[in-house]
Amino acid sequence: SKWYSKECAESCTAFGRYWIKETIKEAEKEGFSVIYADTDSLFLKKSEEIEKEVEGFLKKINQKFPGILELELQGFYERGIFIPRGTYGTAKKRYALVDEKGNLLIRGLETVRRDWCNLAKEVQRKVLEFVLKEKDVEGAKEYVRKVINDLRKRKVSLKDLIIYEELTKPIEQYKLISPHVIARPKKNERKRNRSWRRTSNNVCN
Repeated sequence: SKWYSKECAESCTAFGRYWIKETIKEAEKEGFSVIYADTDSLFLKKSEEIEKEVEGFLKKINQKFPGILELELQGFYERGIFIPRGTYGTAKKRYALVDEKGNLLIRGLETVRRDWCNLAKEVQRKVLEFVLKEKDVEGAKEYVRKVINDLRKRKVSLKDLIIYEELTKPIEQYKLISPHVIARPKKNERKRNRSWRRTSNNVCN
């Protein structure tokens, strides 16, 4: 970036980290259990009257925050799955939650990412629904077994197996030449009048 400042970026990160840690300390003092936290959010748990207590906690915290910061309430959730950073993938936030009305909130998982095929995204969403909404782990296992069996018998549409990927920089700047990087010049050979940034791939075994 033309106006990039490393010092400014580091200061913003440090500033956010400091206030998240302070918020966690205050939450624990108020009797909340902190079940998840990242750079700009945290999830709290308490068994009794959490809705009323959260409102009071928000007001108290926002009075301590500097004027440029404000803690907002996103919602209340009955169940959730949190995936530790570094387990797999590069997303910093990786979790799925279900609220009282059965609505799913998904962050960082394959079902909301563009670089996975439709089948992978659909399977993951269905599994999350089985586990979080229906609390049916065995149903999730049976569903996955059926999908695997359909794949082996070639009952799945090829369109649902396409992986879409985008080039984020010129080809010559890539040190590792992956399949989607190779695919772009081949497309350009066929259609020289277009600038291809997005490729579609099928991985075959």
